[in-house]
Amino acid sequence: HYPLRRQRQMCIRDRASSYLASEQRVQYWIRPALGEVRALLKAIEVETAHQRAQQIWQRASEGHLALEAELATTTEDLQTRGSMQIDSRPVRPSVVLTRLGTVFMDEGYMDIARGFFQQAVLLSPRGATRARQGMARVCLASSENIEAETYAREALLMGKFQAKTVSSWEQHISARAKQGKDLLDQELFTSLQLNQSGAVLARSILLIVKRLRSYGDARWKQIAIEWISRDEVIDEIIEIEMAKILLSDEKLIGRDPRLIALAAHRIFRSEKVSPKEMVATAKDVTHMLLLDADEPNVRGLAEKAKRRFGAELKLSLIHISEPTRPRLI
Repeated sequence: HYPLRRQRQMCIRDRASSYLASEQRVQYWIRPALGEVRALLKAIEVETAHQRAQQIWQRASEGHLALEAELATTTEDLQTRGSMQIDSRPVRPSVVLTRLGTVFMDEGYMDIARGFFQQAVLLSPRGATRARQGMARVCLASSENIEAETYAREALLMGKFQAKTVSSWEQHISARAKQGKDLLDQELFTSLQLNQSGAVLARSILLIVKRLRSYGDARWKQIAIEWISRDEVIDEIIEIEMAKILLSDEKLIGRDPRLIALAAHRIFRSEKVSPKEMVATAKDVTHMLLLDADEPNVRGLAEKAKRRFGAELKLSLIHISEPTRPRLI
């Protein structure tokens, strides 16, 4: 109900304002301040929200300048003053600008968001990874695809392919697709593999696979096959997800027995797979092999299910797999 929602938003704004009046440290007041701006946007008070955002930025900037002045205190000044207390380092100005831009972008006010993101990039020319991601999203929404690709690439490189940069792959591939370019920048992809490892690499690979597949780029399958064929398991859940994507594709258009076996084996051997996932995978594998006039080893799959989850699951697997066998008339 709109009036009640508006009343709740105004309450949030008032509570945030009262809290901000007494708190001086930016790392503590920034989140309720952003909540206040978001509440104003929800209430469609855009101009007021923009003015409040500018006040927040001004306050954060002044706090940062005061801290920098304290850090620049000389030994002579310290001896004169006797002692001084310096609080923990506050949120960086570029981060404040990025968060403000994100609030406006999430509510659909792209032009205002662009202004905050651009300020953040200017303040931190060798950083501001999330501001560059924001700019990439804003540019994509405005069909500024060359600029979007540039910002996404900068986010990946300046962020050194860390966890915070994973979403930049989606933006980068989308921007290249809209320009009619080769979807995957091979140089960038190679750099990712050389400079990153572990779960972050796995998450990046999964996103790249999904994006290439959505655009019909056949390389997604090669990347997925290479990834799930590795002896080393980096991230169990992501590798299961990769195997499911491969199995789903084979179910729809491929039905290559070798790939079906590879994907199913990767799912079955995982300690993270649930009983329902094991049964569903066994059913799909059985059905695909029968369609190709191949003989599935239902009993072998059932024994594997029994070892993992008990006799009850074995019976369930046999029950759902056997009826898929074509009947001769």
